Amino acid sequence: MKKVLGLSAAGFGDEALTAWLNRIELTRPLTSEDMTAWKQAGLSQAVIRAAMK
Repeated sequence: MKKVLGLSAAGFGDEALTAWLNRIELTRPLTSEDMTAWKQAGLSQAVIRAAMK
């Protein structure tokens, strides 16, 4: 989960983050706390949705 925030902080946009999330398997399900932290960090709903698939 921290990798997504790191990639976002490095300047990767929605398209790259969404594509990356679609290719990997998360180590655990996305929690409501994760979703809140990601939204507060500026990640879009599209990126958050991609992590939920």
